[in-house]
Amino acid sequence: MSAKTMVRHGRAGKVSFQDLRAEALLNLGGITYDEYLALPLWRSIRERVLNRENRICRLCAAEATQVHHRTYDLATMLGDDISALVALCGTCHELIEFDGDRKCSPRETELRFRKFRGKEGRIILRKKIDSLVSRVRILERQVGDSGGSRESAPSFSALAEANPSQADELLRRAQEFHRQRAYGGGAAK
Repeated sequence: MSAKTMVRHGRAGKVSFQDLRAEALLNLGGITYDEYLALPLWRSIRERVLNRENRICRLCAAEATQVHHRTYDLATMLGDDISALVALCGTCHELIEFDGDRKCSPRETELRFRKFRGKEGRIILRKKIDSLVSRVRILERQVGDSGGSRESAPSFSALAEANPSQADELLRRAQEFHRQRAYGGGAAK
């Protein structure tokens, strides 16, 4: 039975994301999802989606580095229909798929994705960015407390406030700066 047939004739008219993905992976030769993500096919689909969206996160407008499956039907998994694939930054992808340490169900993930696209979502994303800025400020203080000169430390928090769409990258740079200072100027391994 094809994935599309499963959708039409599924249990009580509903088919789970897991059922769709399992069926699609079976049609792709019985591979695992991790094996699928390692295929040149997926890398090609991923690049098409990132390029279609100009590498801009659909939720927060940061640089998109990941692609989220909103469905796992065979046409999507083969790249024949990429309309259910969206470009996201790593933070937003994690935000919609995880609630703390708990992985959300596919239904919850879809509801979270839809919620974050609206006005309420922009407020939540603003809070996420504010949280990142706070984490950067903590790192800046740690640099100062570990003997580093505050004057020599870039003001990452000011940069993050001025460029909220780049907050993830700024946090990464702040963490790297802190590691370099903590290890006597050398890059951390």
